[in-house]
Amino acid sequence: MAEAQARVDSREFAEWMAIFKLSPWGEERTELSRGQLTAIVANFMSAAGADDRRPDDYVLKFDALEEDEEPTQEEIDENAARIWAKLERAIGGKQ
Repeated sequence: MAEAQARVDSREFAEWMAIFKLSPWGEERTELSRGQLTAIVANFMSAAGADDRRPDDYVLKFDALEEDEEPTQEEIDENAARIWAKLERAIGGKQ
């Protein structure tokens, strides 16, 4: 962040912040997109009258990570298992 602020003036920096707010990019955006697609499938496949699934239900979450820290394989596996379990519950165990 400091490097970006050193290379651009405050006006340009504010413009980039506005652009990001309108159309975010990066891993969080990618995860949200995956969550949206998974929620669509889960809602389509679920029984009539079931609660609607939301994209956030299927987003990988790594709360304890610092900005530049990578998740461990165990954390990735735990997130994947949580998401698959939710998806399986949503579609009633159908494959």
